[in-house]
Amino acid sequence: GLFKGTSNGFELERVPNRVEGSVMLIRLLGKENEVKNNYYKHPFTDVPEWADRYVGYMYKNGLTKGIGNNHFGSEQPLDAKAYTSFVLRALGYDDKIGDFTYDRSLEMAKKINLISEQEKELLQSCNFKRDEMVGLSYFALKSNMKDSSVKLINKLIDDGVVNEEVVNDSI
Repeated sequence: GLFKGTSNGFELERVPNRVEGSVMLIRLLGKENEVKNNYYKHPFTDVPEWADRYVGYMYKNGLTKGIGNNHFGSEQPLDAKAYTSFVLRALGYDDKIGDFTYDRSLEMAKKINLISEQEKELLQSCNFKRDEMVGLSYFALKSNMKDSSVKLINKLIDDGVVNEEVVNDSI
């Protein structure tokens, strides 16, 4: 359920927008049911109604700040730095306290072994597509939570979000 695609399939060669990145992150964290069953306020005026709960969850949990002036940038193209920032925050890193900056999120991802140097260079030079978003999400599952030896996938297993048997067959 991490990546469901669209009515046109997975569209891996298409650039995602910021709302699609939010939905991907929510699914990565196993929070989609929680999101669908709750409402979270946010200050953004440009979020489509269908995505309101997703973006609200992201805002409430410190996973996004938006782009300024009460805008989330819903339909703006999602770039590697922005999605990497979402992922780093999900792993417990906090740019508010200086763990990383948006501009250097890829460097931080490399520093914590979320991505390799080669992957960092690719993400810096490519037109970020849904394919790369899926790849970063997959790498996040195998990454440690901040200041911990617990990988995100193990946290999700412990939280009952994913089935350990399914994980052992897929990762």
